[in-house]
Amino acid sequence: MFSEKASKLFYGTLFMCTLLGIAAAQASSGIWDRAVTLSFGTATTYPGQGFNTQALGSYVNTAAYYLKGGYIKTYKNGSDDITGARMFYRVIPSGSTQSIPFTEVVLPFFQNLSGTPGDQQWKNDTLSVAFMSGLTPGNYYLEVYFEADFTYNGGTGTHIDNNNAANYKASFSVISAPPNCSVSLGNDTAFCGASGVTLGGNFTTTPDGDSLTITYDATQGQSGLSGASKVYFHSGYELTAGAGAVSWVGNWGTDDGLGKMDSLGNNLWRITLHTKSYYNLAPGTLIHGLFFVFRNADGTATGKDTNGNDIFMLYGSTPTSSFQGVTGVRYIAPYTGVLWSNGATSPSLPVSETGTYWLQVTYSNGCVASDTVQIQSGALPAVNISGNTQICQGQSTVLTADGNFSSYQWSNGSTGNSITVNSAGEYTVSVTNNQGCTGIDVAFVNQIPDPIADFSFNIFNTNTVNFSILNSLPGQTYRWNFGNGNTSTVTGTSASQTYTANGVYQVRLVVQNACGTDTIVRTVSITGVGMADQFSSGCKVYPQPVAGHLYVEHAQGSTPLTAWQLKDICGNVLQEEAVNSSDRLVVPMESYAPGVYLLMLISGPSILTKKIIKQ
Repeated sequence: MFSEKASKLFYGTLFMCTLLGIAAAQASSGIWDRAVTLSFGTATTYPGQGFNTQALGSYVNTAAYYLKGGYIKTYKNGSDDITGARMFYRVIPSGSTQSIPFTEVVLPFFQNLSGTPGDQQWKNDTLSVAFMSGLTPGNYYLEVYFEADFTYNGGTGTHIDNNNAANYKASFSVISAPPNCSVSLGNDTAFCGASGVTLGGNFTTTPDGDSLTITYDATQGQSGLSGASKVYFHSGYELTAGAGAVSWVGNWGTDDGLGKMDSLGNNLWRITLHTKSYYNLAPGTLIHGLFFVFRNADGTATGKDTNGNDIFMLYGSTPTSSFQGVTGVRYIAPYTGVLWSNGATSPSLPVSETGTYWLQVTYSNGCVASDTVQIQSGALPAVNISGNTQICQGQSTVLTADGNFSSYQWSNGSTGNSITVNSAGEYTVSVTNNQGCTGIDVAFVNQIPDPIADFSFNIFNTNTVNFSILNSLPGQTYRWNFGNGNTSTVTGTSASQTYTANGVYQVRLVVQNACGTDTIVRTVSITGVGMADQFSSGCKVYPQPVAGHLYVEHAQGSTPLTAWQLKDICGNVLQEEAVNSSDRLVVPMESYAPGVYLLMLISGPSILTKKIIKQ
């Protein structure tokens, strides 16, 4: 049983039709309006009696026609109260007497209605039941009825709205798919990050996806193009019969490739063009015919029809022209309509969010096919490898992939979240989160070499020594002990020390880095401190500085020289020679490096010293 509120009027919403029932006797509570919502691209809600007589159409059994749900509107007076609502549906073959169970759909409370206090709406339109899927060809009904639970005077009951026990029925037919009537969006898929995926891409519709191939015989009609090396197609389109050509395409007399035809040999030429893009026409524009003239590269010779007129071709499914020198073949795109689940009609659909997406295409033969795909989006995991990336010989380090991920894959084959490595190199980890998305990080482990202490030095100006560190590497520190009581700690690769007394000094260098220390000691001899030129005025040494030979002139009457020596700054004898009472000595210096040298002139028991600068 069910009851109606007699004073209620049947009505519908702006975006959906409303299911209306049959008025019943006045009661304290009851159902006074009902609807069923179906979706094929956009949701449509059918009224009760309208749904009961609705012919939904004929479809192949893969059509994405969905039962989204429905609603009822209830009223209550006095102590009555409505406590819950439901809709029941089933699909039955036309004329069938078999007992097919109904499926229950809960209709949650949706809102209080304005007007009479106590009017309420109970609604569920979130279903996606593909009720045609899998049905064999034949005629069917989608059958529904409604219930509302109520309380009164401490008791309970149920209002049943079933169209006077006949239920509400909409008819539809399932047909066999014509040959090649199918469409596929591929497998369910997932993407990671912000890139998204693109569904479809090849569902071109007629006329926007059509193309035209024109073949021209340059020996036909009034033509100066027989034997031409290049032939151009200069054309315009006509939208309505007799209106004439609009917007000619081609730059007359210009060899720029726009409209250039391909040679087939034997004075036959061909061009294939996508008509909508070639003429820059808006989608959906219908072309009635084409006008065209053929020309050579510079426009000095043309090809027209037998009467010398522009050639006309009727742009039908089979293009035709009264001029026998041209033929046209039109490629008609396979679809006349494309509809995506979001209402788009483009050949492809960019997708950047998780959801269920479907496509319906209508073939040129009238077949309607559809497919549905699930798309899952996920965030790219951000992973960072932490750990010491500087190791010494014989040491190891632990690299850890920060974060909590479903799986780990290291470049060395390990599948844990950390690895222990004992050699230098590049280490990569690939992680996968619970959404199936992958992130990568790379760490470079370097082996620090053991320190090696070594240095060179040179003595400048007899007693200043410049030291240079050998084998210098980043991260090393240096401690000097110059042997004269002075020390220094530097990070640079050079040091300098001036000695105040002659002597032999033990210079120590300690090199340290993260892997240890190394020490070296070298001897430095200082002999030139306090040394002054001791030559008497009777001797002259030149040139100073010297590049080649050094000359010494000894004045007559002075004590004769008996020998001479040439020493380096450390006191090592480089040359020596006895003197046979010559007034002029020659000391060869060409082979010596630039620097300071000491010339020792021996005269009996006396030794005269002169500092020599070699350049």
